[in-house]
Amino acid sequence: MSERQHQIFEAALNKIRCPKCKGRVLETMMPDAICEKCGTQYVLATRLGKGLFGGGLHAQLIEKNQPAPPAIPFAQPQVITSTQTVGKFCHNCGSQVSNSAQFCTKCGTRLS
Repeated sequence: MSERQHQIFEAALNKIRCPKCKGRVLETMMPDAICEKCGTQYVLATRLGKGLFGGGLHAQLIEKNQPAPPAIPFAQPQVITSTQTVGKFCHNCGSQVSNSAQFCTKCGTRLS
């Protein structure tokens, strides 16, 4: 890393604070940094802006070893086993009716 890049890195460290606890961020080994308060490890990404409005030093702390987002639980598919009854079906229209039904609620056919 050149001397100029090292100066940019040092300037960024003086301005930037830990996003978690607002503690001072210390250099451990370029570009790695660590918060002196909470001990969170970061990588410091810096760049120099160019142009009329984009000039100046831009720095961003990227947390190392970020924990994985929690897994979204998926609903388990409902499995119908042979011991479960699904009801009975109308022999005329095919609609499903309860086991105790004597007539189809859709077409009115008498069920056996």
